[in-house]
Amino acid sequence: MAFKISWTLELFLVLGVVCFFSGGSHSRMSCPQSLKVEKGNNITVSCSHANMTLVSSYWYKGDPSLTSPILRIEEGEPGGKEYSKGHYDITDAGAMIITGATIHHEGVYWFLSYFDDGSFEKHKVNVNVTITPYHVCPVIDMCSSCKVCSKNINKTGSIKCSITNSRPKLTLKWMIKSRKGIEIFTPTLTEERNIFSDSWNTSTQIEYVATSCDQQAILLCLAQDDMDLLMYKNSSININSDNCTADGTDIEDKSLGTTVIVTVVSLSVCLSVALITCFICFIRRKTNNGNDGSKTPGDLELNNSHAKHSVSRQLMTDEARYVITCLKEVYKPYCFFQGLPFENPIPADYLYTGCQCQVTFSSGAKDVVTSDNLLAKEYFINERLVIIIGNRGSGKTTLLTQIVKAWIDEKDNDFVLIFTSLKGATKDTNLTDLMKQNMSAYNMKDIKCLEETIKDHKCLVLLDGLDEVSFDDGSKSGSVDGGDNKLTCSIDANMPHKCLTVGALLNAQYKNNCSNMKVWATTRNEYPIKELGLDRNCKVLLKGFSNEQIQHYIRKTYSYFVHPDRQNACTLHHASDEKLEDCANESTENNHNLSNKKSILEDEKVGLLETSEQHKGPTCSKDSKNNICENVYKFLEKYDIINSFREAPLLFCLIARIYVATFVVEIPFAKKTDTWNLASVTDYMINCLMSKLTRECNPECDQRNISFLEEKALELTFEGSDFHTNTYPITIQDIEEAIDEAIDIGILQERHLAQSIDKKSVKTAYSGNRDILFCCQYFQDYFAACGFVKNPQNFQKLSQNLSKYKEKEFISLVKFLCNLKKSFVEEHCDFLLKSGWFNCVINCLYEVSEGEYEKKIRKLCDKEITIRSFGSHYHESVVTSFFQKCKETNVKLHSVIFLGEFSNIFLKELCFSSIEKVEFAKKHFTAEDFVYILKEMTKNHGKKQLRFVMCDLDDLSEKREEIQNMDFPRPAVYRKQNLSDMVFQQFNFETLQWKVGKVKRLVNDVLS
Repeated sequence: MAFKISWTLELFLVLGVVCFFSGGSHSRMSCPQSLKVEKGNNITVSCSHANMTLVSSYWYKGDPSLTSPILRIEEGEPGGKEYSKGHYDITDAGAMIITGATIHHEGVYWFLSYFDDGSFEKHKVNVNVTITPYHVCPVIDMCSSCKVCSKNINKTGSIKCSITNSRPKLTLKWMIKSRKGIEIFTPTLTEERNIFSDSWNTSTQIEYVATSCDQQAILLCLAQDDMDLLMYKNSSININSDNCTADGTDIEDKSLGTTVIVTVVSLSVCLSVALITCFICFIRRKTNNGNDGSKTPGDLELNNSHAKHSVSRQLMTDEARYVITCLKEVYKPYCFFQGLPFENPIPADYLYTGCQCQVTFSSGAKDVVTSDNLLAKEYFINERLVIIIGNRGSGKTTLLTQIVKAWIDEKDNDFVLIFTSLKGATKDTNLTDLMKQNMSAYNMKDIKCLEETIKDHKCLVLLDGLDEVSFDDGSKSGSVDGGDNKLTCSIDANMPHKCLTVGALLNAQYKNNCSNMKVWATTRNEYPIKELGLDRNCKVLLKGFSNEQIQHYIRKTYSYFVHPDRQNACTLHHASDEKLEDCANESTENNHNLSNKKSILEDEKVGLLETSEQHKGPTCSKDSKNNICENVYKFLEKYDIINSFREAPLLFCLIARIYVATFVVEIPFAKKTDTWNLASVTDYMINCLMSKLTRECNPECDQRNISFLEEKALELTFEGSDFHTNTYPITIQDIEEAIDEAIDIGILQERHLAQSIDKKSVKTAYSGNRDILFCCQYFQDYFAACGFVKNPQNFQKLSQNLSKYKEKEFISLVKFLCNLKKSFVEEHCDFLLKSGWFNCVINCLYEVSEGEYEKKIRKLCDKEITIRSFGSHYHESVVTSFFQKCKETNVKLHSVIFLGEFSNIFLKELCFSSIEKVEFAKKHFTAEDFVYILKEMTKNHGKKQLRFVMCDLDDLSEKREEIQNMDFPRPAVYRKQNLSDMVFQQFNFETLQWKVGKVKRLVNDVLS
């Protein structure tokens, strides 16, 4: 008995201890496990806590061990990587605020809170972004409401039940509540995701057979709605097969006579209306003397007939006409090409040349035309959406500006034209928000109802840059701050506000609500049109210039440049080729008086000018124009510029204009003395640049001559006498924006920091009303790369000397080489890697591998690699694959330097035990990541270096025991040393520059 008492007492003691500790670890905070927020609405996610004082709070999206906090508040100071970006905010109490919820905000959030007693808690919260369906219940096609409805049926048929525009996806199923005789078959379920609205359309269809009369069934359509999106989760229908006589035969239709009478009356009315219409048209045509008037390309496909035009113009309100007038002012700059910095704006008609196009209509029919054909009226009469596809610099934007130009030139517009760039937009961005940026610059405060105008009138919407739109998440800002110029107007039920979003304009399901709108959108070749469901629309593929179009452009360019007073001699608008040639001919006649100047062409056969300094300028014969244009073409062909840039008219046009301007001396910005032949200079400079790169001794190409040649080439291409007298200010912001644009259209392959660019070496050229920055270094690199490709024997000499240069100095040259010769990286991979040019190799592999980069990366995995720097401007997919292969094959990495947060995506793929030197810079570490790295580095003891520069770290208190148990030599003397000297001698922390001082205290405390 005593034993039993003792045993019972012991059991109670154990239970008491367990209860004590479990009670001690009981959560003192209460957080909701799951929340929902309607898309576009705001939500506050807060956790209540007992009488405890919060010291700091952190919110993570996703696993805290793999991410940094998106929001935090420490000692009253808010922060975090998403703080102040507009979509997230945090209160003083640590509550997270989500503003304008998008699909990007959906996910698992972790809340970490630290209390004043040193304890902390971690809680998980699921946030679901919902979209409420259009209807409050499952919709049965044969019923108008959610309540029970009764319908008579034929012998066989089907019934469909659907839910439209829901998020999350709702499942539907049929249930037979009662049945008498009717045979019901297994239903089919259809689920379709709408990528534009991030919602689901679900439907289920059931088939039936009524074998006899007086059969009936009651069917229920049930929705599985865990998010409570529907007011009623089921709908019902009562079907009856009672349309028959007592003996089971079909009831005869007794209304045949009535039907005949109604049909005859209807036909009579239709015939009368047709005769009246024909009479009215005859009278109008006679009044107008049979002249319909010529239509400009601005009519486009919106103009079905002259009669419709007249009616539309009569209905055009004063407000709409005022809006059109203001929009024309906004669009005026698009009527000009801005030339080189020292040029005046050039009317677009003077230089615009059509390119080749391949058209695939939505019906499947195909056509091969020029871009001029696309401007003709009614070419796309039956197309609601036209997608214009082309490479970078293929002329997509230029084509849209021609449409704008035609619309501006038309006097009586019967439709509104909206032209805007999609840069920075999402599928939820409103069309009028995009317009506000352009309109605010022109002080358009009087336009209060742009949406009303668009809603009530025919409209052609030109969207430039579909590939800039984010369709997968809402990470990009979807609104534009209109400041004091916000456009506010009411939208009625016939055209909901959402019809004007980018996604809705592209989506076919809104075509009924937006029937007055037609859309043209441009995008790049690599854009996933098929994945977005846009491949069924009309597509136009821009194919670049033909040889005839190139020659035509050169002639137009010459005709413009050769006439000093062209702005006065030629009309600003509607400049035809004949007028341009007249201007050129007039200039040619005037130039006969310049008898003291030599002919511009001493050698017509070769087409190269002499480089003598005695050439003060040309005299022009009657045939000089054709000769010059022919030789410009030959020169561009000789240096393979035509083939290199045939499919990139934007860049080719700029190059051609530079060369034409060089051949034609009598232009305002040309040098009056020491005029050099650019062809000879370029040819000579290529050889000199190759000589400089290969360190080959060449008496003719010493550094002085190279610098002199570069200076002359730069003067001929980017400078002029007027440019020196009228300085062109260039700011750092201008440089950054221009670099973005140059990279965007593929002119520049590598980003240089703005502060590293010498303003003296930067000249800004314009094309298509966009700033494009050219650096002299890139100009040289391109021609040098051309020279190396033409002379492969110089590759070996180049490989022997590239290691002497820093990667950033010559990466653009290597990238030009890769683009000109696809096999360059693979052929010379060894010396590039030995030189530490890992970044260059991995980027070039991605650009030239055409989707097979994994195969090519495997070839790198038997190397010993040094990665000098590694940042977020490299390709994630290539990097992740590379480190996975390295881990599989135990590749030895000498050193790796990671910049910023980019390493988060592949941190677990790194094989730290095989890396000798690792450096992290400007990165935030969670405690889990920090400990993970230390553990990995201890797996293979040896001489290693681990360095952290300008990083910060979360609280390590929860990892105290884990760090203490690591196998580190920890002599007592370490406790008295500074953090930079004391941490783990085996790993040689060279420098630790932490932003947060608490890390120093925590690590000291752990080791003490």
